[in-house]
Amino acid sequence: MRRGQPSCHKQFGETVALLAGDALLAFAFNILADAEKISPEIKIKIISEISRAAGYSGMVGGQVMDLNYVNNKQENNKFDVIRLIKLHTMKTGALIIAAARAGCIVAGTGEQELDLISEYAKNIGLAFQVVDDSFDGDGFAAVLGNADDTIEYARKLTLEALLKLEKLKEINADINVKSLEIAAKYLLYREY
Repeated sequence: MRRGQPSCHKQFGETVALLAGDALLAFAFNILADAEKISPEIKIKIISEISRAAGYSGMVGGQVMDLNYVNNKQENNKFDVIRLIKLHTMKTGALIIAAARAGCIVAGTGEQELDLISEYAKNIGLAFQVVDDSFDGDGFAAVLGNADDTIEYARKLTLEALLKLEKLKEINADINVKSLEIAAKYLLYREY
């Protein structure tokens, strides 16, 4: 169950859920290939970002870590905060980081801006997961022990993300980060 609703694999079966994920990932590359206003060079950079984020060093690798934990719930195989950060940075976080970087690549930002937006995205990705875990009572919520500590950790991550945006504005005064600020706050304060 995810937020009171049956997850895709519960509602449609594991095979359909896996194929839906495959189809959506392939469709992302199809949309990018058909984007007429993006140069082929930029498309290649974005393909590199998305494929890395989705592959073994990103989403798939993080999912393998997660499945190994779920399938081997032994006392010596507990997750701690460091493992959870790695897992979620690879899993959910990698895709959020890739999306943020892709937008910057299309906009033609420099390396310093790209680094800051990557840190912003990493922090909001982790904050998203911490809040998500607080709803489900697992992951970060189970490791940190209580709801107050969990939400406080999500607030700290969101503050770090917002600080990265402030640094981004210092580098480029013309950049508009308002929608990114709203997204970070929404992810923190969203309701079940």
